[in-house]
Amino acid sequence: MIRKVLTLLLLPVALMASPAHIKLKCQSAIMIDADTGAVLFEKRAKEARYPASLTKMATCIHALKMARNRLDTPVAAVQDCIGAVSEDEKRKSGYKKHPPHWLVFDACHIGIKKGEILSLNDLIYGMMVASADDASNIIAHHLSGSVPKFMKELNEEMKLWGCEETHFLNPHGLHHPHHKSTAYDLALIAKAGMEDPLFRKIVTTKTHQRPKTNKQDPVPLVQTNRLLKKGKHAYEHAIGIKTGTTSDAGCCLAAAAHKDGRTLITVVLGGKEKEDPYIDTKALFEAAFQEQRVTKQLLSAGPQSVTLEQGKNRKVHTETHEPIEVSFFPSEGEHFHLKLHLQELNEPPKAGDQVGTLYALNHKGEKVASTPLFASHIEKSSWAFPMPSNKMIFGSVVGLLFLFILLKIFKRGPKERRL
Repeated sequence: MIRKVLTLLLLPVALMASPAHIKLKCQSAIMIDADTGAVLFEKRAKEARYPASLTKMATCIHALKMARNRLDTPVAAVQDCIGAVSEDEKRKSGYKKHPPHWLVFDACHIGIKKGEILSLNDLIYGMMVASADDASNIIAHHLSGSVPKFMKELNEEMKLWGCEETHFLNPHGLHHPHHKSTAYDLALIAKAGMEDPLFRKIVTTKTHQRPKTNKQDPVPLVQTNRLLKKGKHAYEHAIGIKTGTTSDAGCCLAAAAHKDGRTLITVVLGGKEKEDPYIDTKALFEAAFQEQRVTKQLLSAGPQSVTLEQGKNRKVHTETHEPIEVSFFPSEGEHFHLKLHLQELNEPPKAGDQVGTLYALNHKGEKVASTPLFASHIEKSSWAFPMPSNKMIFGSVVGLLFLFILLKIFKRGPKERRL
């Protein structure tokens, strides 16, 4: 019988590199790898801030999850979703008099009228392309029966995405003192969105034609994200995602870019000027895309501290003929660990036989490198007795049983006669 004894410490190997020092204008920022979730750069990334219209990313994800197969459903606007009050009135009442989802007069909207009918699909494009606050309310109300109910469901959903410091009170991001998130949580939301092909398609759309309705003529909806449009802030590798601005939140931007097989996500919050988010975002992307992959050896070739026991008197020592190496970007701080897989052995191994495989796994459990594990030599213990075979054990048991029966017979002696 072969029994494994693992003396190799299969612990995570952290290959963390400090990100390049980048001076940003925005108050809070983060950059992550869209595939791995690795944090490449952060600045006050877990500081609570107002997210403005970056809120709409979460609204869009949840809406697509709820109604992906019925986006052509006609939806009529109700007054509760399009009514507005002044921002001053909200502030004076301490944001207690009016529901958090009510619009303000200078909100970003697409002029939807009471009773106007638009498809759910057009409302989603209006929310994400033109950043329409009115469309956001109508989507939430339609899908859950009321905006507050939609927000309760959305907050529960965001916990599943890992957002521990986020609480939204409305689906659009208009200011409320208790409507907050962090750059880190918003990056997780953006990552969840970019994993959905339909979400990716929506956030890269430059213009969307809003069709003629029962109330209005057709009109094009224009993308608010300058990274996607011609001009000095255009970025050729940009693939989304969402802008956001309020007087309390400042200028904000969640963005994604793809180059050379690598997709990155950035979130910048609290810019003072409209240009700040674009300047910071492009600086982050360029710094990351200029990185070169590095190779690191996790395990060298040669004798390994993995032994196998054969019975009680034989130890099988092991070795590898090739090292295990991994390739990664310095800023990713990728974590790797080693895992051993032993082969099924029908007979005791000899020196040179492969007995298993060592794998390098990344933090997602994906195999990124491997090398075979071989038996190098067999160590025999000089003091150990040979292990008895099954036949020997059976013969011994039968012999002892026969001896026991004989002893019983001789002990009883001949039976006495009775007269």
